[in-house]
Amino acid sequence: MAEAPTGLQEKPDYIPGMNFVLGLSQKKEPVPYTTAVLGKDFTVLPGVFSPKYYAETEFYTRQVVDLLRPGEDYLDMGSGVGVTAVMAALKDVNVTAADINPAAVENTRQNAQHHGVTDKIKILESDVYSALGSDDKFDTIYWNCPFGFRKEGTQLTPLEEAVYDPGYRKNREFIMGAMQHLKPGGQLLMGVSSTLGDLEAVRRFAKEAGIEFTQIAEMMDPDAAYEIKFQLLRAVVKNN
Repeated sequence: MAEAPTGLQEKPDYIPGMNFVLGLSQKKEPVPYTTAVLGKDFTVLPGVFSPKYYAETEFYTRQVVDLLRPGEDYLDMGSGVGVTAVMAALKDVNVTAADINPAAVENTRQNAQHHGVTDKIKILESDVYSALGSDDKFDTIYWNCPFGFRKEGTQLTPLEEAVYDPGYRKNREFIMGAMQHLKPGGQLLMGVSSTLGDLEAVRRFAKEAGIEFTQIAEMMDPDAAYEIKFQLLRAVVKNN
C-alpha cells in the first residue's frame, strides 16, 4: 500500500457543518423521497448522499454531461443517487456507474429504471476501481470526490465516505488508477473544493501520475452559511 500523502490537515471549522448537513439529509425527509435535479425526478434512498442538500451535484452534472459525446464510454465514479449517470445515459452515452455504498448502487439502479436507461448503464459495487477489469477502458472518467480530508484511520459510515477521505488515499487512488482505465486522448474529470478539501494535494497526485489538471468551472454554494467553493478539474491523457 502506498504511503499516505503528507502535509494535509483536517479543516475542523467545516467538519461540524458537514456532519450536520449529512445528518439533516437523513432525518428531515420521509425516506425514500423524491427530489428534482435538472428538471427530472430522482428517488433518494436512506443512507445515500442526497442531491437535495448538496448544490454541487446539479452544478457538476451539468458541466460533465456537456463534455460527453453520444456513443462514448463513460465511468461515473461514486454514482450515489445516480443523477450524473442517468443524465449521461439520456444523452446516449455508454455508462458504467460505480459506488462503494451498496445503498447507492441500488439507488442508481432504481433511478436508471425510472428513467428508462437500464440498457445504457452498467452498475457496479466497487471500491474505486476494484470491480473493473484491466481491459475496461473509458473516454471519460469522473468523480465528485470525497474532498473532506480526515486523519488516517478515521472510521466512517458508508454515507460519510461520500464526503470524507481519511489520508486522501481514495483521491490518490482515483487519479493514479485512471491511467490504467482511460483510452488514449481520454479525459479525467474531478469535482473538488478549495474550501473543504486540498487542491494542492490533488495537483501533486496528478503530477505523480504524469498529468496536469486545468480548472474548467467553479461555483459558490448559494445555501451555505459560510463561503464554500466547488471546482471542476479536467486533465487529458495523451499517452497511457
